[in-house]
Formats: sequence, C-alpha cells, structure tokens
Amino acid sequence: MTAPRLVGDRLLLFAEFCAKTRCSPRKGRRIMASGEIGTIRIGGQVLVPESELERFLRERFTPAREGGEQRRPESVVAVLDRVLPRKRRGPG
Repeated sequence: MTAPRLVGDRLLLFAEFCAKTRCSPRKGRRIMASGEIGTIRIGGQVLVPESELERFLRERFTPAREGGEQRRPESVVAVLDRVLPRKRRGPG
C-alpha cells in the first residue's frame, strides 16, 4: 500500500471517522487495529487522512444492479427460518 497524499489532505479525528462510516467507536478501533485503514498517530490522537477514508469506502462499494432491478425484501420470519432453527427461536 502506498502512503496517502498528506499535503492538503484533511485529517479526520477518530470521532469523525466513526461518524462518517456510521460505526461504533469499538468497531472503529477494530478497523484501525486490523490495518484495514491507514492512520496517523500524533501523541495519543489517532487521525485518518480523508484520502484513506475514501479508499476504504471505495473498496467496499457495491454498485446498484443494472436496470434498477430490485429484490423483494424477505420477511423477518423468512430470514429467521433460514438462519435459526425454529426450535431455538421459541414460539412463532
């Protein structure tokens, strides 16, 4: 992985990273600890270059289906039936 362009690149605070990715602080720390996103540490502060956030999100982007094809949403019961055996779920 190459170093991000830092000159002129906005540095996001940890809280800003979590807000922009809509993840909890715990999940944000996991992402950073795993090395999935590059960070800069200055003292005790963790900063994320905006270009790193963009790369991180771009790698996880899933494009829309061609022709606007939509899938019918499954009911909660159908999803639970597929994931959990009915016996473990309780009455339903």
